[in-house]
Amino acid sequence: MTIVTGIVVYILVWWISLFIILPIGIRTEEKPNKGMAWGHPKPFSLKRKLLFSTIVSVFVWFFIFFFVESNLISFRWDPTNAAFG
Repeated sequence: MTIVTGIVVYILVWWISLFIILPIGIRTEEKPNKGMAWGHPKPFSLKRKLLFSTIVSVFVWFFIFFFVESNLISFRWDPTNAAFG
């Protein structure tokens, strides 16, 4: 995996993990104030979610990096080792 590929994979993993983590733990108001929608969420810590998303992304990225570099999963076609001719 080249440096550019590693960075692109990390950015993709980070965005996906962020969108998975964002709705976790969101609470809505029991009785919202006048003018607020019923689905309006209570304030939450975006910094905490960004940090957690970064930590999860690092572990997932290392997992992907391990499999790509160990050749357990190969993305290169090898004609001497092709399963379907």
